[in-house]
Amino acid sequence: MQQNNLGSNEDDQTAQGRTLSEPIEAVIDEIEKSVHGIAAITLSHPLPNEEMHPMEIIVHTDGRRKPMFDPMQDVTATEAVIDIKDGDQVGILYDIHIRTDDPVVTETVNITPVYRSDDVGQADPITVEDGLDRLRWKLGKTRDEIQSALREEQ
Repeated sequence: MQQNNLGSNEDDQTAQGRTLSEPIEAVIDEIEKSVHGIAAITLSHPLPNEEMHPMEIIVHTDGRRKPMFDPMQDVTATEAVIDIKDGDQVGILYDIHIRTDDPVVTETVNITPVYRSDDVGQADPITVEDGLDRLRWKLGKTRDEIQSALREEQ
């Protein structure tokens, strides 16, 4: 998928109807650059073979500073493009939410922690690379396959 080009002579009504697609890695990178004190990043996401709905990117901060973040969806609907298996890609619209609540989120079929800091004491840290690999794995599986794997891991 390629980023949609918004011509400078288009009016705002037309621009708002466009979707800006960017790789999930770029979305996470922009969050890491824009938000200070990130304790964890969790995705609440649909599965491709089920009813699609926007993904929530939840950024858990350490709560010491009020986060300053201007969501990237100001003019267009924004979708994260995620590579899954065999070169396939899925584009999922997303919203970003910043919270100062508990960064230890339990993984489920539709919830994937994609980053957790070393400073979070109640759970193991997760690198962005490992978290995104886990997300890609889930997006290539069925709900039953994911549930079975999660049960085995417990």
